[in-house]
Parts: sequence; structure tokens; C-alpha cells
Amino acid sequence: MAGETGKAGGTSDFGHQTCRWGLFEISAFVFKGHLKVAFTFNRHMHHQPLIQKWISECQTTISTMIQELTILDPKPTLSDFPLLSLDEAGFYSMLGRFSAMGIQDIDVEDVYPCSSMQEGLLLSQTKDAGFYAAATLHEIRVPTGQLSWEAVADAWQQVVRRHPALRTVFIENLGAKGLYNQVVLKDIVANVVHMEALDEADAIRLIELQRTIGYNSGQCPNHRFTICTTADGRVFCSLDISHAIMDGHSMSLMASELKLACEGNLPIEATPYSKYIAWLIRQPQEASIEFWKSYLGGSEVCSFPVLDDGLGHGVEKELVTIRMDLASIGLPDLQDFCNTNGITLSNVFHTAWALTLSCYVGSNDVTFGYLTSARDSEEVRGVEEIVGPLINTLVCRVDLSDGSRCLLDVLQDVQRDYMEAIPHRHIALADVQHVLELSGASLFNTALSYRRLPQERPNEGDGAQILEVRPIYDPTE
Repeated sequence: MAGETGKAGGTSDFGHQTCRWGLFEISAFVFKGHLKVAFTFNRHMHHQPLIQKWISECQTTISTMIQELTILDPKPTLSDFPLLSLDEAGFYSMLGRFSAMGIQDIDVEDVYPCSSMQEGLLLSQTKDAGFYAAATLHEIRVPTGQLSWEAVADAWQQVVRRHPALRTVFIENLGAKGLYNQVVLKDIVANVVHMEALDEADAIRLIELQRTIGYNSGQCPNHRFTICTTADGRVFCSLDISHAIMDGHSMSLMASELKLACEGNLPIEATPYSKYIAWLIRQPQEASIEFWKSYLGGSEVCSFPVLDDGLGHGVEKELVTIRMDLASIGLPDLQDFCNTNGITLSNVFHTAWALTLSCYVGSNDVTFGYLTSARDSEEVRGVEEIVGPLINTLVCRVDLSDGSRCLLDVLQDVQRDYMEAIPHRHIALADVQHVLELSGASLFNTALSYRRLPQERPNEGDGAQILEVRPIYDPTE
């Protein structure tokens, strides 16, 4: 390399007759912690004094820039959000959107796309904010003394601070791929409501009444934490939360972490939801689309009929929850059968529903949806401690037309199809229906969701207890 001012000393690493690509060649590199800038040019070029002045001014400009950068306020750049597919213009347009929403760019921790499941949930919520929202009801007990509502509020704030999904707001049309993007704020003040009641019955009444009041505004639009204290010192709490930032596993995780926070033992950081989004982005698309196209090829729309006994629109629709106790067979016996035959318990329920569905739709080739989770993925480190919806809706197709097969044959076919679908479980249901050219019609109108609830741990005696008072209220699950 020639000298810094192009005097072409004896240490040049190119020949004297080598053609140059330009009149000036400038290279910059860091050597032993110092920035070195080399200017190479012909020493017989005209205007040598002006060239020397220009080089000197470059040095002054770089020094001034370094001094000014140390006192400038930090500003985000496009490289801070590697999961976004934005160009420079789109990035600055996004910052403008933040400003219009009252969000300062320095308060943004991360921005990344939504999963297909999240986009579907958010679209449903644009029709009615109450769609795909769940609510819990628990009592918090401590073995000695009383727990103030302020301490419970602080414990919930710690949980919110730990999980990026709980500090997320959704924004439409950022110009990136997808309908929505999610913006994680570095810090938010959790939406906490405190009420006072006479006793347990009054507390439950007030909390359930609170659910009729919306909370989808401000910088904490996706959840609300309600604390109700009674005259005799009991503490009840309820979490209203959007499905767009949680799944069933998340609900159990947040309850256990609230207990840890009440005891002062909650770790500060957890695996962010963005790790799951990054995993989704890396998954192959074309091969998986072809798998579903082949698997569902020739299938027809499978719609469960309306059971209104011919009364038509005169019957008011309502959500009904039915608890079914398997009195004739215990869960351990059912699990033993599954273990013996290499079948998962969820696929027993899938097969049972396929048989039921076939009777009502009058077809031996039935399809329905089922919920799958990526919680068992080994490619996402710390997946078990992520709060967020790591779920997707897939299609189960069961062909019952071969009457020579026994029930075990059908079960094993359903299990085989399930295992073959696992590498392709990331594909959006909307994309599957698109390649099937269903012209807007839904492939099915029934779906199953199976989850084994975590076992309740025995109370250690001196720790806080989070006791479920009511099952999760989930009107759209």
C-alpha cells in the first residue's frame, strides 16, 4: 500500500506499471485500535497543494464527527431490526408512524413481523375487540401476614418487564411483508386496576363486571391486570389478555412467574418471542406447501351442520361449554393403550372426532382443524420460557372409506399423518386454502385443541399460592 499521501514509497504492494481504477484510491482500516485512512494518488498529478488541503480537511472532519457522535442522542438504525424486510425509506416512514403514535424511537426495543396465526387473530379483533381474548381469575395467598395490592401490582410489573410479548403493540401496514408488525417497547407501565370488595362473592362480581370494559388503547393495549382486595384481607386477581400475545402454555407460565415475583425470586430476562419468529422465517415454504397440496388433494369442504331442529334463525346462538368425564375408561388405561401402540393421546381424540364428524356430514372423507405447538422445537433455545402464541392451525384428513380396516388401523394412519406433517407445521392455513383454490370457502368449520395441563406443585409452605377461582374465560377458543 502506498503512503497515506500517495508518495509511492518502496513498500507498495502493487507494481509501478499497474493501472489504477480511479484518480484517487481511499482505504480505511482499524489497526491496534486506531483508525487508519490511506489516500493513494499520482504524485505528479496537478494541484498537489489542494489535494494535501483536502486530505487535511478529511482528517479534521472525521475527528469532529467522532467528537459529536459521543454527545448525540442514540438513534435506531435499520440494522437494529434484522427481522424486518424494509428499505431505508420504509424504515424512516416507520419511525414517523411511531412519532404519530406518541412512541419515541429510543423507547423501541425491537420490531419484527407477526406470525400468520397472530395476523388472523388481529384481523378477527378488528371486527370485535372482544374476539380472541381470555380472562383468568385467581386468589393469591401467602402463609404469613397479608400481601398488599401494591406488592401484587409490582410483581405483575416484573412479569411484564421480563417478557417482550407483554410490552408489544401491533401496527398495520409498515410497508414490510405481512399485514401487521409488532413493536416491542423497552418499558411500559402495566395496565393495573385496583378495586375493593366486601367478600369473595362481591370480588368475583366486580371482576366479571370489569370484563365488559375495553382496555385496547394506550401503550398497553393487549392486557389488563385487575386486583381486588376484600374487607377480610383476601386478594383476588384477574388477567384479561389478547390471544395475539399468548397461548395456553403462556397462561400457565405467567401464573407460575407471578408467584415467583410475589416471593421476590423472578429472574430478570427470558427468551424473547422474536426467537420464534426468526425460526418461522427460516422454515422452508415451497416444499411444505407442496406437502399440504398433496395431502389434501381431492378433499372437499367438510362443514358440520347447524343443529337447530329446523327452527332456523329463531334460535339464539350461545357459547356452550360441556365437561365430559370418561367414567368408563381412566386416563392411565388410555395412556397405556397409546404407549403400547405408539399413538399419542391427542390423535385418539382426533380419530374419535373424525368418526363423529363422518356421521354428521355423511361422508367417509372428513377434514377438520387442530392446534399444534412449536413448544417441543429443539431449534428454538429456551422455547419453554417464551410468552407468546407458538401455535398454528393444521388440517387433519381421515379417510374412513375402507371398511376392511379396524379402528386400530385408522388410529395408526392418523398417527402416521400427524408425524409426517410435523416438518410442515409452520405453514399458514390461509396459504393452504389458497393453493387448494377454494375461492374463499373454508375447508372445514370444526377444530380441536388439546393440551395437557401442567401438574400442580405442592405448596412449599412458606411461599405464595396462586389458586384458580374460576376456569379461564375464553369465549372464542
